[in-house]
Amino acid sequence: MIYGITEQGFIRKPYSVILQELQGQARLGDYFGSDADLSDASPLGIDIKLEAWAIDRQWALAEEVYYSLWISTSEGVSLDRAVKFGFVSRDPSQYAIVILRFEGEEGSAIAIGKQAETAQNIVFETIEEKTIDSSLFADVYAQCMQVGTIGNVPANSINSIKTPIPGVTSVNNTAAASGGRPQESDQEVRSKYEDLPASTGSSIDAIRAAVAAVPGITNVLALENTDNVDDENGIPPRAFEVIVNGGLDEDIADAIFLKKSAGIESYGTETVVITDVQGFFHDVHFSRAILVDVYVIFEIETNDNWSSANITTMKRNAVSYVGGIDDQSAEHAGVGCGGTVFAWKLIAIQSLITGIEDISVKLGKSPNPTESENLTFLARELPRIEMTNIVVNII
Repeated sequence: MIYGITEQGFIRKPYSVILQELQGQARLGDYFGSDADLSDASPLGIDIKLEAWAIDRQWALAEEVYYSLWISTSEGVSLDRAVKFGFVSRDPSQYAIVILRFEGEEGSAIAIGKQAETAQNIVFETIEEKTIDSSLFADVYAQCMQVGTIGNVPANSINSIKTPIPGVTSVNNTAAASGGRPQESDQEVRSKYEDLPASTGSSIDAIRAAVAAVPGITNVLALENTDNVDDENGIPPRAFEVIVNGGLDEDIADAIFLKKSAGIESYGTETVVITDVQGFFHDVHFSRAILVDVYVIFEIETNDNWSSANITTMKRNAVSYVGGIDDQSAEHAGVGCGGTVFAWKLIAIQSLITGIEDISVKLGKSPNPTESENLTFLARELPRIEMTNIVVNII
């Protein structure tokens, strides 16, 4: 048997073979002879076993070094180093982003670093400056002070001003915070590396991949119009549109500008002015996804194996499929912009739950839905569902 690096890859020498080889060598005439006592009770036998164990550890280390060279088998820091050859890096843990609506007197200034919090003392800090205008409110981007999913708080939960602001009377988040996540896992890094061909160059896939990598982005759709007339989505000829949810305007615009081809126009409802390395100004356009609430009613027949705890599991499954933030603050991309929510899939994802004899579903874009038809969405619409929008009726 050949061990080490072979045509079949790395073959590690087993401990049993190492021990057998050392014992055979010890019994040679040049060493201790054929009648040497190599039992577990003899000092020589114990010493040989200890040496065999040490050599086995060296083989284990050699095996780890060998596999650390390959994307599919390396882990942790070794994986980080391997994917760098493809100019890929592991995304660090991210802080959730939210838009806080401050209300108060016209002219009141909200500076960077002002804090607001939830009833659970999850603190968010403003990351841009705004002034309350004649509408008597200002929408300001803020970032959670704690990294990870803890910052993905639901809508209308950030309503306490922690650092008083002159002229400001209240604060609230009309939409859920999003984008908070732990550090990218090894599997996510591998998937990113495997998608590398789509992220190079300036194709529509490359633009989408660049925007998707922006911190705080939870959903992105990139469309292009290669014809000479406006397309069905209203995109002008020879232009493209990026539709996003999450992230900061400036970061999104930077990613688009760095990837788009020269002379090709971006399109969208949002405009950010970018300065290139020569000092020239460029308008970069993109669109914010229009969040559309989805409502679901499950009607189920149960048997003796049913547990009331399954109701929460059913709701989490629905959020995972449609898209949104569940009760564990986990962000789910769901079907994405312009997707379709299929009634049959809402039923199919509950198939592993025990105790359900029969199940039907009603879904819609308003409370108390009565139809069982699939829900379709326009390209700029992003279906989102909350746990409170899901009802489970036992019949």
